[in-house]
This record gives sequence, C-alpha cells and structure tokens, in this order.
Amino acid sequence: MPRLYLIRMPTRLTRLLAALMIMAALNGCQPDAPQLASSTAAESVQDKLIDAELKRATDSVWSLAGLELKETQRQAQHLQQSIDLLLSTPSELTLSDARDQWHKTHQTLQQLAPFFSLADINPGLFGQLNESRFLLDAWPIQAGYLDYFDVYSHSGLVNDIAVPMNAKTLRSQHGFSDNGDISIGLHAMAYLLWGEDMQRPIDDFKASAALSANQKQSGMSIVDLPSNRRRTLLKLHSNLLLDDLDALQYRMAHDASAVSINYHSLSPSARLALWRQSLQQLLADDLLATQLAPKLSPSGDFIEHNQFSGHHAQALQHNIAGVERLLWHKVGERDRALVDWLLEAGQADLRQQLQNLQQQLADRDEQWQQLPATAHTQLLQQLQLIIEQLKPA
Repeated sequence: MPRLYLIRMPTRLTRLLAALMIMAALNGCQPDAPQLASSTAAESVQDKLIDAELKRATDSVWSLAGLELKETQRQAQHLQQSIDLLLSTPSELTLSDARDQWHKTHQTLQQLAPFFSLADINPGLFGQLNESRFLLDAWPIQAGYLDYFDVYSHSGLVNDIAVPMNAKTLRSQHGFSDNGDISIGLHAMAYLLWGEDMQRPIDDFKASAALSANQKQSGMSIVDLPSNRRRTLLKLHSNLLLDDLDALQYRMAHDASAVSINYHSLSPSARLALWRQSLQQLLADDLLATQLAPKLSPSGDFIEHNQFSGHHAQALQHNIAGVERLLWHKVGERDRALVDWLLEAGQADLRQQLQNLQQQLADRDEQWQQLPATAHTQLLQQLQLIIEQLKPA
C-alpha cells in the first residue's frame, strides 16, 4: 500500500501565506473604488445639468435679437410711411412727424448694441454684424457727400447729376473711398430730414416741375433737379433701410446663416465669456471712451452720434436699455437670466444703476449740449460703477 506523505511547511511561511490571503479577501470587499466612480458620475451629471441651464440662458439671449429686430422693423415701416406722406404732402407737420419716427426707429436699433459689439471682439465669427451696422447706422458722415453743406451749395449726390439716383448706385457709393462717405442708413437719412444746424426748409422736399432756361440749355431733365433728386434719395433711403433690416433679421434668426451657426456652435461657457467681453466692449470702449468721455475734452472736435438729428442722450439711453434687456431676458419663468451667470451677487444694485443711468440720460437730453462738466462727470462715474460690476471676479 503506497504511503502518503504530508509536507509540513515552516510555521513562519504558513502565517505569511495566511495573511496574504486575508488581505486579498479584504481588498476584494473594499467599497472605495465604487464610491469614487459614483462620485465622478454624479459630478458629470451635475456638470451636464449646469451646461444645459447655461445653454438655455444663452439661447434665450440670442433669441432676444430677433424680438428687438421685429420692433425695429415695425418702426422702420412706420418711418417709410411717414416719408411717403412727407413727399406726397410736404408741410412742417409731415416733416415733424417723419423726424419723430426717425428717432423711434433709431432708438430701437440702439438696443441691439450688445449684439453689434460681438463683431468688435470677434470679427472672425461675427464680422457680418459689422457689415449690417455700417449699412444701417454708419456715423459720423460727411454731409457734403450727400447734399449741399455750408458754402458748398451744389455739392453731394443730390446735385451731381452724373451719378444715377438708384439703389445700386447708392450701395456702390456707400463707403466708396472713406468710412465717412455715407450714402445710405439712418444718419444719411437724418441729414436729408434735418439738414445743417437742423434748418432744412420745407421747400427742399417739394417736387419741382419746371426747368429754367439755363437748365434746359444744359440738357437737364425734370428728374435732375436737386429737389427731385433729394426726394428720390429720401425714398430710396427708407426702402433700403427695410431691406437691410430684413438681411440682419436673417443673419440673427435663420438657422442657416453663418452668424447664427457660429454662435450656436460655441460651448455654453464660451458664449458666456463672449457676452462678458461684449458688454465690456460696449460700455467701456464704445460708450465711455468714445461717446461720453470725449465730451469733456478741451479739443472741441468731438462728434455726437446724432450729429444732425439731436437727442444725443436718448441714443445713449437706449444703448443702456439694450444692456438691461440682455442681462435679464429669459424665455421661461424657471430659466436663469444671463445676469445670474455673470454675477453671483449685487444683481439688484446693478439693475438699479442701469435704470438710474437711463433716467438721468432721459432727463438731460434737452440740455445735453449745455450740460455742465460736473453733471457730465457724474454720468461717467455712474457708468464706471456699472462697468466695474460686470468685470470678471
């Protein structure tokens, strides 16, 4: 019968193996690894929820442009009707109505300023918005490029019968050799409506039906007379304005437009950074540095935005109104507005400051040209406080 041999291991080795087996068993039951994975998954879900909320907020902000533009288009249609009435029945009353409607149209357009600022900070993605702004709201203008000015009684497109008065020509002449060569847009229209020193006579809008002997001898026709060309130019301005607003509406609202595609291709966090930069660009670089601060300069060469139409402070007021609307706009009641993402605290203070500044500008509009330096400095300080609040923490 074969013998069985029992191999006896040394005691220390046996104990070591037993300890190793126990540690292996314990490691197999450790909850640390699953807890870590669970924590990471929870953080991932939370990040996705935050991104979704921020996406809704920044989508909502973009949709605001379409709403603002619809109102601008509505006002521009009223402006076109006012121009038609002025040309059919020239009078001080119809001229006044056209001027009032010009201001309503211009002011609604100013509320789009934060969107136009996107083109300044990222022309690669939003350069087309600069093109739209130049077509709609280019300023300052060389008044003599359009019509008689100062001692130049026969200057401008109105008096140059070698230039055909039609839409194609006007578009080709816009910015022809200089950014001041403005042939279309709201400020070109303003010069036709107000003239130099707001003294445009009503006779400038009356149709001329007779040629002088010298005019006949020079080969002129009825349509070549300055008042008739001015009337044609003003009518073209109102038509082209609507066309260019339609084009801007497409760029902002249509899914196939490059501007819209570029915006919606950005991550929510990139959009948030973009809006912070846009607001700083508008408030600090455009309004503060370009439009408000230079008024205190002793050089005296500052040109107001509404150089010929007046109500300069109202234009600034509606820029600020556009900022407020952008910050607090939201589609759903439970959605978070853009301001919730830009500021952790102080929202009520910021809104109050924005509203106070708007009210101050509205109250001082009529005395804007004679505004004391102390009052102007107060406006600058109010705007600087707003800028500081919107800076990154």
